[in-house]
Amino acid sequence: AAKTDQVKTVDVAAKTDQAKQEWEVHVDGAGELGLDVVPGEGHSLRVTRVKKQGPIHKWNEANKSAEVQCNDMIISVNGKVGDLLEVLKAEKGKMVLTIRRSSE
Repeated sequence: AAKTDQVKTVDVAAKTDQAKQEWEVHVDGAGELGLDVVPGEGHSLRVTRVKKQGPIHKWNEANKSAEVQCNDMIISVNGKVGDLLEVLKAEKGKMVLTIRRSSE
């Protein structure tokens, strides 16, 4: 058991050493995503709140290691960049959000 604990500790340390982490979040975008966002750096959107309902909440419940959290940045939606607020409004159905978390 001690060995397993060590591996987990090393794993967490390796992840936190990275300046930036990026991953994809796959959700059904029909209706409200369950996020509050504000414009971030560049063309990104900064998550200011994850609501207790909606596709993002469901994603977080099912994907604890890839949760969307406050201050995460949405850097693309379905591979599109630019005015992401408009892209989010225009896209319907399945969505792939590329999320970036900066540990700086």
